[in-house]
Amino acid sequence: MMQLYQLCFIHDRYQRLNDHLLNAFCSLVSRYQDQVSANAKEAVYRHKVQASDDIGQGIKILEFFLDQSIDTTHYFR
Repeated sequence: MMQLYQLCFIHDRYQRLNDHLLNAFCSLVSRYQDQVSANAKEAVYRHKVQASDDIGQGIKILEFFLDQSIDTTHYFR
């Protein structure tokens, strides 16, 4: 009978240990997912800001082609 109690006790402790390990793993994965989500949002924001800056620079370059005050007769012969 004593061996049965010991076996039940060991089984119970094993179950608790596995439950704690599983909860810790789930918590860690959840934290990683939150970090990845925050980093992805930051990367998208930086990409949008960079694209906006690039468009602004492109507009400045295109203004040179559309500027009527620049004499282009010597450039295109």
